[in-house]
Amino acid sequence: MKKIRQRLFVALTALQLVGAPAFAFADSGTAAYTYCDAQVLAKHWKKSVKEAKAKLAETDRAAVEKALNDARGTINNEKREICLFHESRFSYDDAEALASAWGIGVSEVKATIESKLFWGSSSIIDDELARIRSGEGFEGEGEGAENDVNEAAANAFFESKDYNYCDARLLAAHWQIATWDAKVTIGQKIIWDSTQGLEVMLGEAREAAASRQDKCEFYEGPFTFEDAQLLAKSWDISVAEAKATIGNKLTWGGNKAVRSVLDYARESTKPEKTKVDKTKKVEKAKKIEKKNTPKPKTSTF
Repeated sequence: MKKIRQRLFVALTALQLVGAPAFAFADSGTAAYTYCDAQVLAKHWKKSVKEAKAKLAETDRAAVEKALNDARGTINNEKREICLFHESRFSYDDAEALASAWGIGVSEVKATIESKLFWGSSSIIDDELARIRSGEGFEGEGEGAENDVNEAAANAFFESKDYNYCDARLLAAHWQIATWDAKVTIGQKIIWDSTQGLEVMLGEAREAAASRQDKCEFYEGPFTFEDAQLLAKSWDISVAEAKATIGNKLTWGGNKAVRSVLDYARESTKPEKTKVDKTKKVEKAKKIEKKNTPKPKTSTF
């Protein structure tokens, strides 16, 4: 049961939609943001938390979201020392309740909460606490049921043309989970038709990867060496350059774009063949027509 809970904890941390923080400042018009958000922006803007809160109230939401994304990407590589558990709205009792439900230690729960606070997705914790207190939880879930769910999700991932190993690896690195669990996460989102939320999660993962200069390689995608050769010919570059370009596209979620370019490249090789085929058909049609056309009768006069 502990193993089941631990795996469900991993799935929970990755499967939820990344929503807006639920906690609001009581003393300002920044109802969508947390104290942690103010800390992040204060560090990014090199201002005090009080000044950051005031600026939040004066700045439009789109600009704030961009600033937060930029700030998180920059600060993530540093020793944060902000968004700490004891500064949050969550209590030690909350941490204990989550630890019991997930089958992990309280310190791990605190670290998870701090990560969710930093990345602006603490509403996930609120939802899970509400589920635990309502008595729903995960009790009674058998290992067989869990395996069935995971297998179905994994199959959805492997059968998808839109997501690949590169996506799973970047998401796993961002969420600090196993690549397999990231594949299950992506597959579950596909099953639930929640790809919009998945794109938000992957977008954060890609930004985080870029901040640490982590790029996907050609072989991490679904493309073959023949694909690279075709694109190299189409783009008039070397195969090595084509592979590097594909790797970069994969890093930024350009799987569909590469497939579209490949489809176009394949189509561009067809006209000449089509013309030859058409000529052969015309010649064959003429032969058939000639064979089936009755010869004119010779005049007896």
